[in-house]
Amino acid sequence: VLGAVVMGAALRAELEPEKKSFASLRLGGQELWLIGVNFVLGVVIFVAQMVMGLPLAVITAAMAFATLGSTHGTGPNAIVGAMAGTVGILIIGQLVIWAVTVWLWCRLCLGPVMSFRERQFRLFESWTITKGHAWPIFLSLLLVSLMLFALYMLVYILGGAAVIGTAFSIPGITDPQAFFSRPLGDWIGLFAPAAAFLAWAWRVSPTPWSGRPSRASIASSTLRSTSPPPLPEPQSHLRPGIGGAASAAFRQAPIGGRRAWAALALVAAVVAAGPLAYAAGSSLMDGAWLAAATIAGVMAQGALYRAALARPGIGPGGLQWRGPEWRLLAAGLLTAAFLAVLVLLALTAVICAAYAVASTGSGFNYAVPDAWSGAVDWRGHLVVDAVALAAAAGIVWAMARISLAAATSVAGGRVRVLSTWAMTRRSALPVLLGWTASIAVFLTLTCLLAPLSRSATAPVAFVADLALGVGVGGLWLPMSVGLMAYLYRCVAPS
Repeated sequence: VLGAVVMGAALRAELEPEKKSFASLRLGGQELWLIGVNFVLGVVIFVAQMVMGLPLAVITAAMAFATLGSTHGTGPNAIVGAMAGTVGILIIGQLVIWAVTVWLWCRLCLGPVMSFRERQFRLFESWTITKGHAWPIFLSLLLVSLMLFALYMLVYILGGAAVIGTAFSIPGITDPQAFFSRPLGDWIGLFAPAAAFLAWAWRVSPTPWSGRPSRASIASSTLRSTSPPPLPEPQSHLRPGIGGAASAAFRQAPIGGRRAWAALALVAAVVAAGPLAYAAGSSLMDGAWLAAATIAGVMAQGALYRAALARPGIGPGGLQWRGPEWRLLAAGLLTAAFLAVLVLLALTAVICAAYAVASTGSGFNYAVPDAWSGAVDWRGHLVVDAVALAAAAGIVWAMARISLAAATSVAGGRVRVLSTWAMTRRSALPVLLGWTASIAVFLTLTCLLAPLSRSATAPVAFVADLALGVGVGGLWLPMSVGLMAYLYRCVAPS
């Protein structure tokens, strides 16, 4: 809270100098937004570090075990020499993680500033505004950090000197028994001033890692100096509506069938062959089917989005692989990574809630996770269920906010995922409903026909597989692309 108050004071002095108060210090709605946005920013950076650090830990551990096994029975010099490669990989990996973390912070650092100024949650909108300004932000951070490092050291040296001087001024310091037998009041009276000074210095000193005034000054100054344009407004002549969305979805089905018939037929064939690949029981076969489904789906989406957004370059029957297809593949992989991060956060929240609720019940043993459920009563189950529902709702809402990544990547000529967050800001509910309806149709189609494909009767299974392929490739995919293209045209910048 103190950090948010100090950061808010720095931002207020920079962005709202007309609002005078005692050193611009306040505690209100703007500071609460800073607390929330900074918390989410910290979680995002932490999860990104975990996602990058886990593969590095697995690789280095495997290399270390392999090295120790190969050098078993040799001398220490041979072991040290063999471990040099593992240490080198670890150092390079840590440098890469550090560089990505700094780059990620530079791209999202204006989120707290925007949230403070607009009094709304504005974290991922920073990704769009800082585009092309990551290097100036990084150099400003580096320069200011070097300039303030001396002040940081001076503050903490003074605080440390005060603590050491206070300790050595206590009578009887040479007698440990007498020193530690002093009353608690003497300790508080002696060390309270020094402790208060160190606490103030830790929270207020302008350092890059304490984060408050220096980060606020750098981010707000960058926002003012770069003078980015305001977020683009949606086209005024289009408003998302149920009738328009349904019309666009149904209209796209015959258009896609005419212009991308070969790509859609390929999707239908791959989807129909899915149960056969699964029945083979081979991981190699499953991987081959997944790769074929990805290629066919991306190719068909590229042709359908070209047709829906009036973009040239549709190949014969929709069979082509050019720039838009590469962008669609990259956008899909980034969206999947974003979903994985959200799921990891949701699972962490549910597990923490379950642990917190179980720890208050009777018979709880933290060493036996299987016994946690027995310590949770009906009220605890309500709490855990509420956390799980909130986490699921958050995942659905976040995925809907970036659901236009494919359409934006094709129309804009660049891979766009997080930048679509700002685009869907004023039309979040229609986009959420449209995206949810598209996913619901796909799940319904799959749930109805997939059980029939596992029927003991071969003709029934064949017909069910064929119907599932035609339904996905011939109906759901064109209608889904038509719906997303319609929503994109409604919210795209003028």
